[in-house]
Amino acid sequence: MKRHHGKRLALVAVVTAALMLGCGPPRKIIPPKSIVPASAREVDVQGKLKKRQISIVEELLIGEPGVYVDGRTVRIRGSRRGPLWVIDGFYTDTPAGLNPRDIARMWIVPDGSGYGRRGANGVIIIQTKVGKDERGG
Repeated sequence: MKRHHGKRLALVAVVTAALMLGCGPPRKIIPPKSIVPASAREVDVQGKLKKRQISIVEELLIGEPGVYVDGRTVRIRGSRRGPLWVIDGFYTDTPAGLNPRDIARMWIVPDGSGYGRRGANGVIIIQTKVGKDERGG
């Protein structure tokens, strides 16, 4: 019985090693533009954090021109779907779990055509304080 158990463990080790080599470590998705597009508007994150208590990232967008915010729902230019969020180079559909106080800078890109189909409803680019430090500035 021990022999059979040992073979199973060896098989699990081989499969795990093959998956790790084949898949590799998670890679950072590089945005199509290394700089923020010219059509982007910067959000005054620090100013808004000083003015009132902000508990979720979406609240930072309240009052921005062309942006509709209702709870956790964000719409840019009246689109039916939510915008693409780019947080430190990673694409996501929501900023859930991100603390507003961890944000160093934020931009709204109404025309996210440089980000493909996912950016058609606008793009919100966020640079966190940790991400900024990792890139050296």
